[in-house]
Amino acid sequence: MALDVIEHLSKPDGIKLLEAMDQIARRTVIVFTPNGFLPQTHFAPDDLQEHLSGWEVWEMRQQGYEVIGTLGPKGLRTERYRLKYKPRFFWALVGFMCDLLWFRSHPENATAILCVKHRTGRS
Repeated sequence: MALDVIEHLSKPDGIKLLEAMDQIARRTVIVFTPNGFLPQTHFAPDDLQEHLSGWEVWEMRQQGYEVIGTLGPKGLRTERYRLKYKPRFFWALVGFMCDLLWFRSHPENATAILCVKHRTGRS
């Protein structure tokens, strides 16, 4: 499981991470990442929060992942997934309803993607 990790790596290093996870996983590989490149800078030079790559739905599907959209539409959020608009509770609810009604099965314009690869034939 890699939650909000792969976007902090360069694209080649991210591919290596996916390959390594695929090699060691017994049943399932799970990756959660922003949908596409989400600019994010670091607070301090050594805090490692800067995003170095973006991962698209088609790329993850090409790697064999089932992709689920989450966190509502991209336009609702800013850096670090913060909601743009107030009242935030209302817009969080709007995002959740969008997930249920559309983005889970149509992740292309969702803020983030949950990528799941089920391994078969491994014990």
